[in-house]
Amino acid sequence: MNKEHGGDPLAVYFQRRVYVVGCGEDVNKMEMLDMTAGSQWTSLTFFRQRLEIQSMAIVGKELFVLG
Repeated sequence: MNKEHGGDPLAVYFQRRVYVVGCGEDVNKMEMLDMTAGSQWTSLTFFRQRLEIQSMAIVGKELFVLG
């Protein structure tokens, strides 16, 4: 995981991947550990605006982020 995270790490295992983000941080990306691709870390930029992440949840086949 990226050591630049200042908040507590928040992680979710979903579809053979681990998604990690700093809880309580203002972020515009999260990190993903792909268990099927040799356990490689990838940064995913997906927020247009920076969000303060509070929680993540899996519902069915979807991953939700509350910010």
